[in-house]
Amino acid sequence: MTNGRDVEIVDKYLNRLFYKLEERSHLLELLPSNPFTALIQSGKESWIISLSEQDIYYQAGENSSSADLEIAGPESILRVLLNGEVRLSQLKKMGHIEVEGSFRHLLLLEAVLWLCRKYEGVAENDPLNLLESI
Repeated sequence: MTNGRDVEIVDKYLNRLFYKLEERSHLLELLPSNPFTALIQSGKESWIISLSEQDIYYQAGENSSSADLEIAGPESILRVLLNGEVRLSQLKKMGHIEVEGSFRHLLLLEAVLWLCRKYEGVAENDPLNLLESI
C-alpha cells in the first residue's frame, strides 16, 4: 500500500527524469511525433507519462486504459527504475514489475530512462547534480 510519502518520492523522480530529458535535448529526437503514453502504477497511486517530439509531461492520479505501456510495481522498484539504476526489461525479467504493452514501447521507455540517468563523473557544480539534493 502506498502513502503520501511514496507519491512524493515518485513525483520527485519523475520531475528529475523530465528535467534531465529537457536538459539533454538531443534525446528528444528519439521520441515519436505522436504522443507515446505510459501508465505507471504503485498500489492505488498512478501516473501517466506522455512523450513526443513536441511535448513531454506527466500527471499524477491519472488512470488511462488507452496507455501504450502499463507498468506496475512497488514504489521502491519504481524509484530504481526511474533513477535509471536498472533497466526496465531486467526488472520485468526478474519479476519485480509487471509490464503490459508492445516490446517496441518497452524499449523506447527503457532507452529514455537509461539515457536520462545520472552520468558517472559529473562535475559537482553541474546543474543536474543540484537535483540530487531535492
